[in-house]
Amino acid sequence: TLTAKITLDDDNTPPYDVNKRNMLSLDVGIIDRGDTVLPSFGIISNGGNLKIVDYDRTIRYWAEALKLNSKTKVNVYLNDTISEENTQIGEFFATDWDYDNDSRTATAKLTDGLEQMQEINITPLVYDLSREEGTKEGTTNTAIEIYDFLQKQTDDNGFEMISAEALDSNTSEHLTNISIAYPYIEQMNLWRAWQDFAVAFQLHIYKNRQGKIVCVYRGGD
Repeated sequence: TLTAKITLDDDNTPPYDVNKRNMLSLDVGIIDRGDTVLPSFGIISNGGNLKIVDYDRTIRYWAEALKLNSKTKVNVYLNDTISEENTQIGEFFATDWDYDNDSRTATAKLTDGLEQMQEINITPLVYDLSREEGTKEGTTNTAIEIYDFLQKQTDDNGFEMISAEALDSNTSEHLTNISIAYPYIEQMNLWRAWQDFAVAFQLHIYKNRQGKIVCVYRGGD
């Protein structure tokens, strides 16, 4: 069975439990590419929808108190009814709340939050010609160094993305073996920068079940 916990962006309010008693529908999914038939690379945002019966009017109170915002988190779990073990299958944020007072039903759109990268501009990577003085050393960067450059900016802006050191061995080897002469990234938003990076090196970037942004090379597939 599926369950969820809705958590406000504060440290004082207990999470709101969503279970078979108050859940009307819960639809979420995590995929790593936009096309499952043809080769498709890039960054992809996942999401879903939630509809519940607000029996105790907690959601209504939160809405009236303006406590529901873009940082309202929804963690979704898959529960084994035999072993009673819970496994998190996604971390999302609830947006676009709608409330029906007559039926006490609340609905929300779920998003993993990655689309907010479109609102953040990166620090460009500008090639320094002084590096060429008297030597060719330093005129190239590996793709994994470019990854590290973008990952640190991503992490600094509040997105939990795995470091270059934490990449799986296949992805790390792939990016380490690629050299870029005279590297340059113009000013653009963070989403576009990762999209261009992923397409250039045949990567899949998405938020995994544990809520971390991962970058994976699957052999160009």
